[in-house]
Amino acid sequence: MSSTELIFEFRRRLDGVTYRFTPAPSESGRPAWRRTDSPLSLAWTPERGWTVSDEHGVVLSAPWDVDRMAQGPLPPETVWVSRKGDKAYVYDLVRI
Repeated sequence: MSSTELIFEFRRRLDGVTYRFTPAPSESGRPAWRRTDSPLSLAWTPERGWTVSDEHGVVLSAPWDVDRMAQGPLPPETVWVSRKGDKAYVYDLVRI
C-alpha cells in the first residue's frame, strides 16, 4: 500500500475519542494527511519532524518518545501528546 492510500487514527487514551486522518496534498515532498473533521494536518517539517498543526502552522501534537532524527518516512506509530489551550492529551497513532 502506498503512502497516498494510508489512513491514520489518533486514539485518545483518556476516553477513547478517535480522530481520523486521510491523505492530503503535501508541501514538503513527503506524504501528508488531513483530519477528516477539522483543518488539522499531519505532516513532516524539517524543524520538528512529524507533527499535527493547524491551518496557521501552529504545532498542536508531536510524537512523545521518537526524536526528529529517528523518525522515518511515515509518522511514527507511537505515543503522541497534544496541547489544546491549558490541557494536554495522550494519543496512540495507529495506521488503519
